[in-house]
Formats: sequence, structure tokens, C-alpha cells
Amino acid sequence: MLFTNMATGATPRKLNLGCGPRFVRDPSWENTDFSHLQASVRRVDLRRPLPYGPDTFDLVYTSHVLDHFPLGRVDALLGELHRCLRPGGVLRISVPDLEYNARIYLASAKENRGDPVRHRWHTIQLLDQMTRTAPGGQKLEFLKMAQGRPEVQQWVRPLLNYELLQLLDRRDPPPTLAQRLKKLIKELLGGQSYDKLGDRHFWTFDAISLPEMLRSRGFSRVEIAAWNRSLSAAFLSDNLDAQDGAEYKPGSLYVEGIK
Repeated sequence: MLFTNMATGATPRKLNLGCGPRFVRDPSWENTDFSHLQASVRRVDLRRPLPYGPDTFDLVYTSHVLDHFPLGRVDALLGELHRCLRPGGVLRISVPDLEYNARIYLASAKENRGDPVRHRWHTIQLLDQMTRTAPGGQKLEFLKMAQGRPEVQQWVRPLLNYELLQLLDRRDPPPTLAQRLKKLIKELLGGQSYDKLGDRHFWTFDAISLPEMLRSRGFSRVEIAAWNRSLSAAFLSDNLDAQDGAEYKPGSLYVEGIK
């Protein structure tokens, strides 16, 4: 297989870049995120060069991370990932699929002229994370509204991925006085620029633009993959794009490149 050193039988080294809460405790994986979630996740700032030497990893996986950076930083990061991969190693990227979401939006514009609530959801799916000015944006507000609207839940539930279903079913207690004061103080002091908080999208990709970016960074073989298909047997053994036997984030674009 691509990632097994046949001479030594060495275990493949794998990097989970920007893992969030989806990390693998297997020691063959290096889990990283900007936030230090727990001991098994290393804090790495992707705005800076990666803290790894050349030819370190057999597999690099990153899911819904590149879209949170300006396009120039994405290009620089792809160069860093190419540097850190061993010859023959695979980079696997999952991002929101612009073409998929645009097609859904255009279909909604024709089919839901008499259903503005349903059309609003598809508009949110296309635009919200590129335009939001607060965590969760209009998507979170829509799901909160749907909690009290069974007729909306009936059609929106089948459209939601695992994470969004959790948000729909979550019932947050009202904020305490201390929490409200903390939020107010942060707002008065200016806090941190929302653009730097990691919740907003700065770009979106399709099956033309992202493969071309990988080729321009030296990846010799670039292919469109699927949530359950990969050039890497090492990835499929721990498939992070699956949840309970189904696709974890429907509407994603999967692209792989070999160094």
C-alpha cells in the first residue's frame, strides 16, 4: 500500500490538521488544532509555518479548514503540506463544495417560490459562513427557530449533517448574569476581531479550483475522491469523513493529491 514501508513494516505517520473535536487517539495520528482541546491534540497556528520537518508524514488529512483562510494563505499552507509529506504520501482535503451548494440554491429558487422559509435555508447554506458577523450566524438562528416549528423540522432534518443535527436538538439554558456581564465587558473592550475567530469562511472551492491549486504546489497526481473512497488505505481504516456508516458532512468536496 502507499503508506507502508515494505522494507521495515513501519506504521504510517498521519497528520490530522485542524481536527476540532474529531481526533484519533491512535498514536500513529498527530492531531492538531488552534485550540488546545486536550493532551492528545497539539496546538498549531496555521497562519505560521508548520512545526514539522520535510518528509515527515505519509498522510495529511484536513476537513473544512482551508475555507477559513484567505486564498493567499491557503496557497502557502498547501506548500507547507507538500513539504511535510514524504514522497508518495497523500494529502486529503475536505471542504464545502461551492458547485453543490450553488446547484441546490438554484433549484430552490425555482422550486420554493411559494415557500420562503425553505428557500431561506438554502440561501443560508450558500452564503452564511462567508457573510456572518457573529458565531453561528444565520444558520444557528434558523435552527433555533426550527426547534419550535415541527413543520420545518420535518423537511430540514434530512438535509442536516451530524453536527447540525446536534445543534438543532440542543437546548441551551438561558445565560447567567455572570455570562451576560462577561459578554458585555468583552464587547465594550473591543474583544477579538470576529474575522480571526475561525468561524467565518473566507473562500469556497469547487472541483476545478482546488485541484488546480494542488497541482500548482507540486502534487503529481490529483483526484476527486468521495467520503468513502481514498487513495490511502491508511485513511480508510480510520475514516474521519464517516459517521455511523454514512457521510459525516454531506455537501463536501473531497480532493486528494500525491506528492
